Amino acid sequence: MDSLNLERYQFVFVGGILGEMLKLNFVASYFEDSKKILQSLGAQETYIYQPNSLYAAQENSHQLVSFLNRLYKTNQKKIVLICHSKGCLEALASLARYPAIMDRVIQKVFCVQPPFKGSALTEFYAQTYKIGSRFWPGLRSLGRDCAQEILSELSDNQKKMMEEKLVIVKGAKPEKIAWILKVSHKKLAKRGVVSDGLLSLDDQELSGFNLTQLTIPMDHSDLFTSKVITRASMQFKTQVLENLMQMI
Repeated sequence: MDSLNLERYQFVFVGGILGEMLKLNFVASYFEDSKKILQSLGAQETYIYQPNSLYAAQENSHQLVSFLNRLYKTNQKKIVLICHSKGCLEALASLARYPAIMDRVIQKVFCVQPPFKGSALTEFYAQTYKIGSRFWPGLRSLGRDCAQEILSELSDNQKKMMEEKLVIVKGAKPEKIAWILKVSHKKLAKRGVVSDGLLSLDDQELSGFNLTQLTIPMDHSDLFTSKVITRASMQFKTQVLENLMQMI
């Protein structure tokens, strides 16, 4: 393998909804395996950023941008974002609302299993538990048109930058989900709702954007969680992340 030269960049993993719980070692050690893999591939600065799950992506975007600005000023290296689930929305909102960050600071953004344009699971719960969703705007931000609303006011130059820098990474196991979501999935399946855990694979498209998209044989959480939740091997995770890093 040719050298990936990852030392030229710094890497930020952006967590999804309930990532605060997943980062606990006895739950899933969220992103810890991924950090070790990137470091083994030559990355020197790797960070994990967990947005507040209680708030919508637009509300969290300012804090994420402040964090990215501080990193850039400290290390003077462009940043590669590796986002998961709702964390992809946080990144999308940040880049759309602060285009200077996208132009000056961000090298690439990998959106792994993004909830763009809707989630059967979250929409189901938002409708079923309306009182709970009132206090959980983070859940509401996964609504069907949220991403389109974020992107609706982009200029042509911003749109072009977004197309150059975003890579959508989909999972190809809609019939399987991480065990932590199995109960919810079975409940949805009985009601005729198709979901791979947090996404509808056919409903991730961002209309009007020509984005690079990959499909990987994995479940919603396979790439970033430990063996407590996923059966994906370190070898599999390494191969996927190595392939992504070659796209920087």
